[in-house]
Amino acid sequence: MKKILALLLAICMLFGLAACGKDKPTDANSSTDSSAASDVDDNSSSAVSSDIENVELAKEIYAAKRTYSGAAKHSKRNLNNTAYKLKNKKELKVLYFGGSITAGQGSGSGKGWSYFTTDWLESQYPNAKITEVNTAVGGQGAYLGLFRSDRDVIAHKPDLVFIEFAMNDLYQGFTKEQSTVLAESLIRKINKELPEADIVIVLTTDKSRLQLNFANAQAYKEVGDYYGIPVINVGYALKKELDKGEKNWDYYVGDIVHPTDAGHQLYADTVTAELKKLLPSSPKAPTNHKLSKTTYISNIIESTKTLQADEIGANSDWNNRKSRGWVESITKFPKQLAPKNKGAEITIVFEGTTFGLLAEIKRDSTVSLTIDDKETVMLKEKDATNEVERYVFDNLAKGKHKVKIKYAGPAYFAIGAICIG
Repeated sequence: MKKILALLLAICMLFGLAACGKDKPTDANSSTDSSAASDVDDNSSSAVSSDIENVELAKEIYAAKRTYSGAAKHSKRNLNNTAYKLKNKKELKVLYFGGSITAGQGSGSGKGWSYFTTDWLESQYPNAKITEVNTAVGGQGAYLGLFRSDRDVIAHKPDLVFIEFAMNDLYQGFTKEQSTVLAESLIRKINKELPEADIVIVLTTDKSRLQLNFANAQAYKEVGDYYGIPVINVGYALKKELDKGEKNWDYYVGDIVHPTDAGHQLYADTVTAELKKLLPSSPKAPTNHKLSKTTYISNIIESTKTLQADEIGANSDWNNRKSRGWVESITKFPKQLAPKNKGAEITIVFEGTTFGLLAEIKRDSTVSLTIDDKETVMLKEKDATNEVERYVFDNLAKGKHKVKIKYAGPAYFAIGAICIG
């Protein structure tokens, strides 16, 4: 009997091993799927579902891993064109483009660093007519900035542009690579449309990063250095003042990031101290800034298209209505798309390397986006503000792609615009 039992056990073990052997290819495929998802996540700000069959499938959607050109290739530009227009043409339009710090938030007087900077320019060039345009939007990073630059930068035809987005890129959760793409794409777009315009990058800080050159700031610094664009780090100036021990953090900053009147003045003083060095006393006639054909990072966003609600081409499952809430107050788009019922879907076919969404979503809402019928991501709100301003699919392979947006309810969701680059 014992021999029979032993024989039966051996047979069972044999079949068990065979079964395990048959399972190994499945495990291997599962491992490959996990690797593919991980690779995609490195190139995208979105979480990746498990429906990717293999690495090759992912390659059909995404481009190769981005590469960098190397060290800085251009000496720092001065602001010759700005100086010439101030001294000889006696007029200048200066535009400030960034987040809430540049919008002046935190200032009790309502006068931010941009106001004090323009005021200084007027004091230095009293005979020039200086027009200030401030199109900064609180809480927004360079993704929205890039896609509203036609309306909020280029349409104004400024002579001098200040860009400040690194801090909000960090808060938006963008990686250094994504900030590099956004910074370079924005600079190249402005330069293409306004080749005479001078550009200055401004880097700010917050309470937890006083001693760190955080990754997003590094991205802007590297892009600025590559093109020779001046980069002014007002965060370093704030740290130097605090290190003196004469004033504490609360004197200069009212919360963790928004300067008080004293902080805005300090930031402006730091900017104007650099402008003194950058504005030549005997400027030459303005010339066009020529950018290298080789980009600093590969697969940048070469062109941008912002599809507003009227342009998306919604079906009967969606209601095209007047904007409200975040879509209306922040993006200023007149219309928005809202689903009429659970299960509402809309498909967008586009050609480009990035797909983004400007939307408002309540915490309990479920929205999925599927690209090329192969990968699905779930849309999440940004912290507790119910805003979405972000990449959804990034570093795509060049060519046509299809994104299906599906609303499963139950809470509020509305699309302000779709951004394609």
